[in-house]
Amino acid sequence: MLVDSTLRLGVSQDRPTYFAGDPITVTASLTGDGLPLPGASVTLSTTLPDGSVANFLAALVVPAEAMERARRQLAGQDASPLLVKQLGARLAGFVFDIGQQTVSIPMTDPNGTGTYRATITDTSVPEQYTFYVRADGVTDDGVPFHREAKLQTFVLVRPEAAFSNLDIRQVDVGHAQVTIIPRDRFGNVLLIDPTTAGGFGLTAPGATLGPLTSNLDGSYGTAVTFDPNHPPAIGLQFNGTPVIAPVPVPVLSKLIYVNQVVTFAQGQIISANRHADPLAALGSVAAKPADTFVSLGARGQLTVAVKGRRLGAGGPDDVTVFIAPDADLRSYRVEALVRDDDDDGNGNGHDRGVGHGDDHGHGLDRWVLLGTSVGVTQSFGLAAAHLRCTVAIRITDTSGRTRDANAVPLATPGVSVRGVGVRQLCAGDDGDDGDDGDDGDDGDGNGHGHDDDHGHGGDGGHGGGHGGGHGGTSA
Repeated sequence: MLVDSTLRLGVSQDRPTYFAGDPITVTASLTGDGLPLPGASVTLSTTLPDGSVANFLAALVVPAEAMERARRQLAGQDASPLLVKQLGARLAGFVFDIGQQTVSIPMTDPNGTGTYRATITDTSVPEQYTFYVRADGVTDDGVPFHREAKLQTFVLVRPEAAFSNLDIRQVDVGHAQVTIIPRDRFGNVLLIDPTTAGGFGLTAPGATLGPLTSNLDGSYGTAVTFDPNHPPAIGLQFNGTPVIAPVPVPVLSKLIYVNQVVTFAQGQIISANRHADPLAALGSVAAKPADTFVSLGARGQLTVAVKGRRLGAGGPDDVTVFIAPDADLRSYRVEALVRDDDDDGNGNGHDRGVGHGDDHGHGLDRWVLLGTSVGVTQSFGLAAAHLRCTVAIRITDTSGRTRDANAVPLATPGVSVRGVGVRQLCAGDDGDDGDDGDDGDDGDGNGHGHDDDHGHGGDGGHGGGHGGGHGGTSA
């Protein structure tokens, strides 16, 4: 067996940086006396990780006592909050047992040049990957040889637009608190120190950004200050490349707010829900107290409307659903109610009220999906669903959350809605009350219709009801 000679095995990777999902091609170059050695048996072996330390740490709730001990131990050191959480998790006894699976594949040299290649495609887990290359063969003069080499690389997380979110909450006039939730297609979190990661953060031309801080759970927060008469468009970048296209911050005073509860089908757990009044979702959110919202409950549904009006299409932010933040994200679905005569372009869409047909798209009314959200304040467009108008908006909790981590029933089960604002009314509806039709009945048998005539705030000719109190009608 030839061990000490001029025979060399060199290994390399096809790019300097990899992100989850990228294929990794390893190249092995086998030479003897500087000349290529084809015809050898070359194998690539690797241990693929089953889990990511970053994902584990982000989801971990470290007890406050352990976090305080970690802070004391790291006092006076250059320790980031992320390092404090890592130590706190260790002090609390949390251990991440990373599972692995070993894979071996042959490396091929199709051109007979002594250059062997193999590609690993299972890279969805962001972790360190170690590759072992083994070469066995016989030299031209009949001497057998064996060589081994090792290569290590890290697979990182690259946030993607379709799986990342911005939660923009306007806490005061000209002030917003923005939470960044970067994710990739595999659900991996981006767990970094934002103070040292260049090229990561918000883009908001014309606004003033506060420092970006990590919430240590894979989300990041910052304050944004801006001219309320000229709000910015806020986007997200990573490595200096846009991830989320800039989204205009809605001018709260110019939105038209829903003022009618058509139906409310409360989800579980009803007995524990301390925010079960659907009227809390009506009216402007501009001056609404932070604790005024309705929690839908697990799989609960809330259908709202602007009484006697149809909501019109005008852009990607026709309908904005304002969510009250909770301890975790509660996903939801948004649908628009349309009627056969809403699509015919004859402008006669307000000749009958909300509520004909059934809840499954049969008959004269049907529900059309506008989009889904992971559980943040988000805008939706009618045109993307090929709609010009809608008579009602339905919000459905899809999180199914009813209990906390200790199995205690939540006081705010499901997603919590603060309000719903729309940009404009459908052409021909402006200033015309039309026919209220069958208020409070959308055909699903759960009629809980309520009107809030003072909740319709708008500018110019959008107008709205001006009656006091919360008038209620039930089908």
